[in-house]
Amino acid sequence: MKPSAETVALARSMQDAADQPDAIVGKQLARRLWAALTARHGDILRDFLNHDAMEIVDPTYRAAATLFARARIYVEPCPRLITDQPIVYLAVWPDGQRRNLTEAELLQLAGIAPD
Repeated sequence: MKPSAETVALARSMQDAADQPDAIVGKQLARRLWAALTARHGDILRDFLNHDAMEIVDPTYRAAATLFARARIYVEPCPRLITDQPIVYLAVWPDGQRRNLTEAELLQLAGIAPD
């Protein structure tokens, strides 16, 4: 998975003499992974460590990976303050358009049937 242009631009803007752009990109991807982990219920941390396993275990992860590969649409879960709130995802299109999606909308956009 390649980092988005926004992540690369952010990495370059945050770079100082001691940092390398790849390290900053890695930090950003790690933060997004952590956001995805904390947005989900249950203990599936070990599954997040394996991309292939996550595509099998979590249909929303598969949908996000499909959208990025097919149309360069970046998807990340939004943080929840209350655990009873439904999970909402932020989708960012290559032209900069942003939209919040429910889990059902994300799966439908990617053409994946809900489990």
